[in-house]
Amino acid sequence: MNQEQESYISLIKQTSKETIRIKKTGWEEIKLPGHTHEKCQIIYTLSGTLHVQIGSTSYFVPEKHIAWIPSCTEHELSSKNRQVSLVIFYLSLDADDKDTALKEFSIYHTNSFIAENLKFIASKGTEIEQADSPDLYAFALSFSNCCLPSARIWDSC
Repeated sequence: MNQEQESYISLIKQTSKETIRIKKTGWEEIKLPGHTHEKCQIIYTLSGTLHVQIGSTSYFVPEKHIAWIPSCTEHELSSKNRQVSLVIFYLSLDADDKDTALKEFSIYHTNSFIAENLKFIASKGTEIEQADSPDLYAFALSFSNCCLPSARIWDSC
């Protein structure tokens, strides 16, 4: 892991529960070795493909899809080329025992409703703090909590 990656992972680990952190990548190669943090992670692939390694299982996240990585899940990210562009959201969601979708790695196909909402949230900067933007924070958290784990339902629409 290079210094920039270590610094960003450290920033994620220090981010309060009341903050949603947003990272946009350009056209770049992704090679992030195994790491973990207490934030859930939503990765939206704008272009290119992403490889996610969790344990001994490797997943392929195609363009215009979302990878949901639960909190405290060790994972590696790589793109194998320089043709990937991502929007990554780091947030804290409280999952109860019934929310099994929030506790499992998943890949979802996006539709225009989900994509436009993710783009809207990402357009607000690199972080959304509950204290500074309570309405936007509540919207982003509610959207993530309600729509993404149930995106399998949206796929059939």
